[in-house]
Amino acid sequence: MKKTIFLLLAVLSIFSCSDDKELIHVNLADNALVVKPAAGGAMLYFALPKDPDITGIHVRYNDCYGNQILRTASTQTDSLTLTGFNEATENVPAEVTIQFRNGSESAGIPITFSTLDSDPVYFIKSVKVESGWDGFSINYDAPENVKGLFHIYYLGTNAYTQKEDTVLMETRGIVAGGDTIIYQPKQEKAKLDIIIKAEDYRGNIVGQRQWQVEAMQTGKHNIKKIYYSNSLEDDNEKVGLEYLTDGDTNGWRWFESQDDHKFYTFISKKSGVGEGSAPMYVDIGEVTPTASVRLYAYLYTGSGWGVCGEGSPCFGSTYCNFVETNFVGQLLNRCYYNRLPCDIDVYASNEPGDTQDFDNMKWVKLGKYKESNTVAEDNLSGCWFFGCTDTRWYEGDATAEDVKALDPKYLEIKFMASGQGEGYRYLKLVFNDTYRLSSEYANGTNTLMKVLTFNELEVYTKK
Repeated sequence: MKKTIFLLLAVLSIFSCSDDKELIHVNLADNALVVKPAAGGAMLYFALPKDPDITGIHVRYNDCYGNQILRTASTQTDSLTLTGFNEATENVPAEVTIQFRNGSESAGIPITFSTLDSDPVYFIKSVKVESGWDGFSINYDAPENVKGLFHIYYLGTNAYTQKEDTVLMETRGIVAGGDTIIYQPKQEKAKLDIIIKAEDYRGNIVGQRQWQVEAMQTGKHNIKKIYYSNSLEDDNEKVGLEYLTDGDTNGWRWFESQDDHKFYTFISKKSGVGEGSAPMYVDIGEVTPTASVRLYAYLYTGSGWGVCGEGSPCFGSTYCNFVETNFVGQLLNRCYYNRLPCDIDVYASNEPGDTQDFDNMKWVKLGKYKESNTVAEDNLSGCWFFGCTDTRWYEGDATAEDVKALDPKYLEIKFMASGQGEGYRYLKLVFNDTYRLSSEYANGTNTLMKVLTFNELEVYTKK
């Protein structure tokens, strides 16, 4: 069965006919116009006659705000996106006309179509705001092809008026596939009123929701013991696991001795990261909800951290004569930042008792941190250790107290508060990779040695 379309020789307006009654009859197959619902609109699939005088198709309709919309497509394609809708709608009236080479259009063909929720509407309906550590968390799913923005507010104190006000925290794009975001507002409050507004691609607010959540307070938890089978333990050079919990978050202890062959830090042996590397296990002594893990870097490593013996530069560790006091110098190879982790997985176990049977414990994925190992080459200022340096002040210019007073540099891996139940006692840290920042001689590069270091480890839990 075929549809007959009457075509006017003159240009027609949207919903009217020309006075010229001379019509051209064009036959379309039954399935020549097929409309399917889509996010924020619909997709029109069309099959036009193979006529060289036909150049395209026009569709006219009103969007959800009552604005007249004209969508066009040429014969070089077979589909057209109909946009302009937020919440799902049924039976939207529209008019289809065929366009000719001479500029004329056919008589209008009435159609109707239905739409699905737009991406921002889907987001605002599905987004979750939950109580978090010293703040709150946002969690949502999204399609792989997504457009839209959302604005995050909380009820706080206006910095200018000192009165309660709706304070904008951030505006973000909706991420394809979804996202989880953890926020810790500067204004500390036990209860937080959170407002999220979703915006479409045309700048319209399509919906908003409000939540009241608890900002659960956190504090540093004492670490009972750290287990790591690949640690370099050397009392002469002052390296080992004990220095991960000595309270020195920025390297101030070195300034007490100012000895370039004593380090007061943790460093692994070779093969400390990547496939087959040993995990680090942390026992905090009790089952409790866990908020985050922090890994600290030295603020001032000093160029002497890569010397052999009596101050001889160690540019390529395999060419140095091995001396008893140079284990760390050879492993660092004067490139401290190439040993800092950039890819870490964190697992947890709620095993309550004392045990070292880590292989047979039940572990759940708690969190992850991952950056490209080359990100420091492209955007050093965006790295968590930016501001550290491989030089020190001139001798006598700084004391341990001076350095202790400086703000530390650390990587913090935050965990979702929801879903932890009573919490966990044991953590497992898997180190997958380190940064690539400084150039190294080929025989001493960390891509071969895979050495790991950081200066301090802290665990934060619910108070």
